[in-house]
Amino acid sequence: TVCTWSQRLLEPAAGSRGTFRYMTAEFSGLAFAETFRRSGQEANNRERRAAIGQFLTPATTAAFAASLFPEVTSTVRLLDAGAGAGALLGAFLDDHATSITDTAITAVEVDKAVTAPLQKLLACYEEQGAAVSLVTEDFVEWAVPLVVSGNRLFTHAILNPPYKKIGTGSFARQELSRAGIEAVNIYAGFTALALELLEDGGEL
Repeated sequence: TVCTWSQRLLEPAAGSRGTFRYMTAEFSGLAFAETFRRSGQEANNRERRAAIGQFLTPATTAAFAASLFPEVTSTVRLLDAGAGAGALLGAFLDDHATSITDTAITAVEVDKAVTAPLQKLLACYEEQGAAVSLVTEDFVEWAVPLVVSGNRLFTHAILNPPYKKIGTGSFARQELSRAGIEAVNIYAGFTALALELLEDGGEL
C-alpha cells in the first residue's frame, strides 16, 4: 500500500540521531515526501516554486531540523506551516515515533500541486491513530485570527516558510500587523505566527 516502505532511500543526515531508523521501518513519512520531491511531477513545478519563494525541503535538511528537538514524550500537537509534501512533519514524527503516545497533526499548505501527496501522507498517519487536519488556506490568513483571539493550539511547530519579501501595502503585511507582527518578508511572518500559536513551553 502507499503507507508501506521496504527499502532504505537515504543515508543518515549529519547531526541526526544517527540511524535514520525510520527508513527501514514499515512506514516513513519522510521517505514518502522525499519520493515526491525527487519525482518528475515535482520537477515540472520547480520554476514556479522559485518564483513564489517556495522550496520543498530535502530529506537530509528535514531530518536535521527534526533532530534539533529534544526527545518528545506523551502528547504532541504538531503544526507544519507551509507543509509542502510533508517532509518536515514526516521527519519529526519518524524521529520521535517511539516516544509519542498521542498525536495531532495540523498541516497548512495552500499550493494545490502538493496537497494531493500531502493528503495521502496524512491519511497514513490517520491509519496509525493520529488526528490529522489539512488546512488548504494561506497560512497568514488562517493563523492571524487565531493569534488575535489568543489561541495557543500547539505543543510543537516545524516549518520551512517561503522566502519572499512582502510589500508595505500588501494584504499579508496588513494581516500580520493586525496580529501585532511587523515583518518585511513572509519567512519572518510565518515564524512569528507559529510562535504565537504555541502553548507555553512549546517548541519550534
